[in-house]
Amino acid sequence: METLETMETDNSMSIREFTDKMSSDRDLSAVHLDVLTSNGFEPFVLEFPNAEKRSVWEATFKDAKTTLIKHLTAAPSCSLKTIIAHQTRPGLQLCTATVVPGKRVDSNPSLWVCASDKFSGQVAVMSLDTGEITIESCSAIGNAAVTAMCTVPPPTKPRKRKIKSQKSLEQMQNETIMDISSSGSESESSSDEGTSTAGQTTVWIGNDDGEVFVVNSTERIRSRTRDRLARLRNSVTSICAANGNVLVATSYSNQVQLLLFRPATDGGWDLENPQTVGHVCQSPITNMQQIGKRVIIASGNSLHSFFMDTGKFQPPVEVLPSSDIITLMNVTGQYVFLCGRKSTEIYVIDVFDLSILNHFNVSSFVRSQLSGREHILREHKMGCLRVSCLTVVRHSLWIGTSAGFVLSTSIQSLKSNPTPDLRVCEIGHSGPCRILLPIQTPSHSNHSSRKQKRSSLNVPSQQSSQVFT
Repeated sequence: METLETMETDNSMSIREFTDKMSSDRDLSAVHLDVLTSNGFEPFVLEFPNAEKRSVWEATFKDAKTTLIKHLTAAPSCSLKTIIAHQTRPGLQLCTATVVPGKRVDSNPSLWVCASDKFSGQVAVMSLDTGEITIESCSAIGNAAVTAMCTVPPPTKPRKRKIKSQKSLEQMQNETIMDISSSGSESESSSDEGTSTAGQTTVWIGNDDGEVFVVNSTERIRSRTRDRLARLRNSVTSICAANGNVLVATSYSNQVQLLLFRPATDGGWDLENPQTVGHVCQSPITNMQQIGKRVIIASGNSLHSFFMDTGKFQPPVEVLPSSDIITLMNVTGQYVFLCGRKSTEIYVIDVFDLSILNHFNVSSFVRSQLSGREHILREHKMGCLRVSCLTVVRHSLWIGTSAGFVLSTSIQSLKSNPTPDLRVCEIGHSGPCRILLPIQTPSHSNHSSRKQKRSSLNVPSQQSSQVFT
């Protein structure tokens, strides 16, 4: 009997010591997480009163993560809407497009689509205000092929503030607050003492002659394109809006130039005095996209990372064979998706160190989709098969092909799977899919608030998404 009491006492003491250890040991009552930020992964520690609460939270977090992954990997629904975008002469082909935000947060955006040949370009403005896509206008622009197009938010300029004289210039610069209202109006910016928003959202269109047309999104293209025009020496290859400025890449032969356009004092853009940005790009810049504080630049077979706040470049990384050129690129979150010229191979790149995480080929999947077609048709489409466009919508990568098939797959399955689960959207294309572009349309909720009106252009509110090709 005495032995049993001793064992019970020892057991109680052991349980108490174990409980005290679980409550006092920080390693058992804390969760260490790696949080993805604009500068990469940063450590984050969550501390709990005891290990039991930590275990409950961790289990709930894992369940939520599993549910989210299942939701992200679900197949997107597809619908087909056919419209005539242009009344064009033979030879014009769709080449680029951009989405222009509406005048208000709750209004629908518009879609600007360019068609071009070697000698001219046309721009069609499509409206979604009625719930159906309608053509508002279709106008010629320039006398050369359109090569680049970009939607640029309104420029900002610092507002004068009363600052004590003993403050240094560096302190005054640090106190400048850059905040852009998604509505583009000044009525909601009375509480922001750092800047005032002027002007309107503009669309920048570059062509082979080195012309960059800057058109207000609310103006007619035909009547105002010559009012704001930057004439550059070489052909425009890419345009990107980043950090309140606009980057324009040009090239001719072996001359590669990167220009930075800044806001003017009158609230517009200074198109006469662009700043030349030093770089190490040896080949024409084919694509530029902003992600966080950096701009990912594709040049030849290499990727460059340019930091807008410091003006410095990260060392370039070759991601394709030396004989290939990056022609398609899409940047989202932690990943860069890219494809070479006339290639069916898609690469998944880490956006921070530009290392290759995965790559996969879509040719075998397209061949299986063509198995029931006529032999001559199958051989023709496979003989010239290439990836023709890329975009990311609702956590899925959408892939347009020259065979007319539009494929999609979850980003979650692209991290390391060499054969991701591809799905085909049966939309009846006979020719190549030239443009894939996601259009965010407002959800039109009845409880709009001030907070919703002040949402950033880079962080849209919860919206329903449609994909038009």
